[in-house]
Amino acid sequence: ERWAERRLTGRLRCCRSRVCRALNGALAGRAWQASSPNGRFKDGAAAISGKTCRKLEAIGKNLFAFFDGGHVVHVHFGMSGRWAIFDRAKAPEPTPTTRLRLEDERVVTHLSAMTVALGGEDLFAEKRAALGQDPLREDADPAALWEKLHGSRKSIGLLLMDQGFFAGVGNIYRAEILFKAGVHPNRPANSISREDFDRIWMHSADLLQRGFKMGSILTVDKDEAIKLRRPVMRRYIYNQSRCGRCRGQVLSWNMANRTCYACEACQPRSADTPAVEGAREPTLFQSKCATDSLQDRLQTPEKLNLAELRAALEERGLSSKGAKKSLVARLAAATATDVFPAESPKFGAEVATANESPMVKAEVATANNPQSEEVEAVLRPIQMKVAELRAELAGRGLPTHGRKRDLVERLEAASPLSSRGAVVNSAIELALEKEAAEAQEADLVAAAAAQKRTKGRAKSEPRTGRRPKTGTKHLGKVRSAAEAAFEKAAAGEGRNVEHVAELDLRSEAGAEEGGSSTVQSGRRRSARRPRSNSQPAGSAAVKRAKRSR
Repeated sequence: ERWAERRLTGRLRCCRSRVCRALNGALAGRAWQASSPNGRFKDGAAAISGKTCRKLEAIGKNLFAFFDGGHVVHVHFGMSGRWAIFDRAKAPEPTPTTRLRLEDERVVTHLSAMTVALGGEDLFAEKRAALGQDPLREDADPAALWEKLHGSRKSIGLLLMDQGFFAGVGNIYRAEILFKAGVHPNRPANSISREDFDRIWMHSADLLQRGFKMGSILTVDKDEAIKLRRPVMRRYIYNQSRCGRCRGQVLSWNMANRTCYACEACQPRSADTPAVEGAREPTLFQSKCATDSLQDRLQTPEKLNLAELRAALEERGLSSKGAKKSLVARLAAATATDVFPAESPKFGAEVATANESPMVKAEVATANNPQSEEVEAVLRPIQMKVAELRAELAGRGLPTHGRKRDLVERLEAASPLSSRGAVVNSAIELALEKEAAEAQEADLVAAAAAQKRTKGRAKSEPRTGRRPKTGTKHLGKVRSAAEAAFEKAAAGEGRNVEHVAELDLRSEAGAEEGGSSTVQSGRRRSARRPRSNSQPAGSAAVKRAKRSR
C-alpha cells in the first residue's frame, strides 16, 4: 500500500465532508498510539491511546472521531486547522500547534485545530441536538428546520449563518443560496412562505453537494454561464460589484460582523422586509476562499495581486511602478473603454460577435450543438501562429507573454475545445467526451432506478415540487483532489488555496485511483503537477506555483 502525504484542511462545509470521507478511509478500523505534542490534549490523548478508531462523522463545521471504549473526539478546525497524514518514515516533527498525534506502524497523523475535546457518546448527542440540519447528512430533516425557522423573527440572512439552523453554510454560500432562491437576506424568517423555504433548502443542498463532489465553490449553473457568455463565471454576487445575471448593482452591508451581499433586482425586498441600513457598493478584494478567474479579475483590478497588476500594465505598455492603489487606478483607467461580451445588460440577450474569434464562436456553437461544423473547422491552439495565439489570449483577458509552447498550454487550459485537458473549467465540462459519457451513463442508471421506485405508484398520487435528496451517498463519482486542483487552475484560480481539495507539494503519488475524494492540501502551499497527459497545464496559476518553489 502506497501512502502519499495528505494534508486535510477544513473551513468550508463542502471540504469538511470531503475531509471526513478521506479520514474514514485512512483512520477508521485501525488502532492508534496517541500523544499530545503541545500538551493541550494530554488527557484526551492518553484516554484514546491504543484504541481503535471506529468511524468519523461530520455535522456542519464539526468533526467527530469515534474510538473504542465509548470515546468521542470533537474537532472544529476554525480558520486554519488541518489534519495531516504522513508516511511514518517521512513524518516531520510536530509543530507548536499540533494538539494530537496518532501513529501506527505505517502512518503518522498530526491534528491542529481550534477545538479538540474528548467526551463520550453523550457529547456527540449533545452537539447533534444543538446543531441544525446539514444537507450533506443522510438524516437531514428539512421539515424540522422549517418548523424552527418559521417561528423566528430574525432575518433569513442571519439564520443561514446560524449553525443551530443551517449546519455548514458559510458566508459565500449564504450570498449565493439566497441569490439563487430570489430571497432578500433582510427578510424576516417568520414571513417566508413554505415555497420560499423549499427553494432555499433546495439550493442549500444543491450547492453544498456540488461543492462536495467538485472540490470547489461553484455556484453558477453551467447552462446559464454559457448563455451569459461568461463560461468561467463561478459566483453570482459574492465579492462582485455587478450581478452576474442582470449586471445590476450589488449592495453590501454588515450583518453580525460579516459582509452580506444582495442584488435587489434579482432579490426584491418584500413589503415586510426592512430597508438595508448602511448599504453600499461592495469593497472588492482578492478572496482566498473563492478566487475569481483571471479573466474576471482583469475586469475588476481591485482583485488582482501586485504581480498580476504589473503584468497587465506592462502588456499595455504602461508603467508598472508604484503602490497597489496607484496600479489599480492606472489599470482601471486603461481598461475603462474595454468591451466584454459578459457585460450584456440583459440575460440571454444576443451579443455582437464581430470581434469574437473563430475559437470563441466555436465554443458557443459547442454549447448549443456539439456536432456543429464550426467546431470541426476551428484551428486547435497547436496549429495557430504565435500572433493568433496572443490575439486569442488577449481576447480572453489572459496573459500573452511567453514562448509558443506556453501560449498553447495557456489557451488549451482555458478553452473547452482543448484536446489535452481531461479536467477543464467546470462550467464547460460538457465539451469533454469522457465526462459526457460518464454523465450519460449515470443518467441512465438514475432513470432506471427512478422507474423501478415508481413502478407501483398509483396514478392518482399527488406529485410534489423538486425535493432534493440529502446526504452524499447518491452523488456517484466524486472528483479527486488532483482533478479539483487542475480544474481550478484551468479556470484561472490559484490551486494553493487551503479551503479546497488540491495537491500537496510533497505528494509524489498524486491522487488515488478510482475517483477518490482524498483532500491533499496545505495552507498556502503550492501544488505539484503529476506527469500525466490527461491533465491540463500551462495556466498562469501553475506557472506561479512553479516559481514559488
